[in-house]
Amino acid sequence: MSKDQVWLNDYPKAFADAISFGGTCIKKDKDGSVYADNIKYFTDLKTALVEEIKNLVDIGAYSKVTGAVSKLHRIAKDDVGSYFLKAAAEYNTGDKGTAKITTADAYARLDLVTSVEGWRPIDLEMLRLGIIEFCKSQILLNQKPKAVDLLGKVKVWFEDDEEFMLYYCEIMGC
Repeated sequence: MSKDQVWLNDYPKAFADAISFGGTCIKKDKDGSVYADNIKYFTDLKTALVEEIKNLVDIGAYSKVTGAVSKLHRIAKDDVGSYFLKAAAEYNTGDKGTAKITTADAYARLDLVTSVEGWRPIDLEMLRLGIIEFCKSQILLNQKPKAVDLLGKVKVWFEDDEEFMLYYCEIMGC
């Protein structure tokens, strides 16, 4: 409803409200049961946010990407890919100090991932987007070895992903 043009005039802040209330719900849901019972709603909300983020990345609006990622963190605080994307956006806007902190956080979160089995497709899509954009930013900063290392770490999870493998081969020279 929040993205439907029919309701836009009557409820202009519906999408922002959905994110805000979703985040509040998750914060107060100590045992995770409400989240588990409504996983489809939270997945739909995350999907809409990721679509918005992808559109911002496509047009190069990196200052807006950091804000959109902050919205995503309200409903998906542990999303690893979003931290890599946020770091890339910070590097691309010239905020290197914050980007270094975000990068360290992203790598720490990635180190905790032992398997992506059981991840939703939207979680994998966000991880792929974050990794690719982060690697692009590293290459622009003449840090190709860091990009190569990161791509090597996550390749096992994306061997069947055509978009990732195209980028991987472009960088690795397959």
